[in-house]
Amino acid sequence: MSGRVSGLSDQHAAHARQLIKKSTTMMVRKRDYCHYTQDARRWQGIDRKLTITRGEVPAYSDCSSSSTWILWDAIARTYGVRDLVNGEDWKRGYTGTQITRGKLVRHDKNIKVGDLVFYGDQGGGVPKHVAIALGGGKVFSQGSEGGPYILNIDYRPDRVAVRRYI
Repeated sequence: MSGRVSGLSDQHAAHARQLIKKSTTMMVRKRDYCHYTQDARRWQGIDRKLTITRGEVPAYSDCSSSSTWILWDAIARTYGVRDLVNGEDWKRGYTGTQITRGKLVRHDKNIKVGDLVFYGDQGGGVPKHVAIALGGGKVFSQGSEGGPYILNIDYRPDRVAVRRYI
């Protein structure tokens, strides 16, 4: 057992991070196909067991469901890791469940691909938005119909936390 939240070996964690980069890149390339929604369709990535290894991405998602699907595809579908992201058996969740899970990353120099970056506060400590760290000071964000995007990590001035699940 490794010291990682996920328990993955170094080799499996590296592979999971490669899958995350592939998923985020593909979603940005298929921007016209990937629509923003907060309705039940946002869970189609996991519901339909879509996987980047077959070149599949969800047609509908929001920030929390896209980050959950991307991590599900990289660590649960691939390696059988339990739901460390939302604690909801990979069936549901939102920024409020994500912020309570994983391990806090305290310094920017320690941020790794796949870490979730949280922004804003909608009340009670629940973040308004979540993005996925991609390395090099960049994040993947699915927060509007125009997205998804790859942006600088501090594209929003209200970053509140970074948490690790791998």
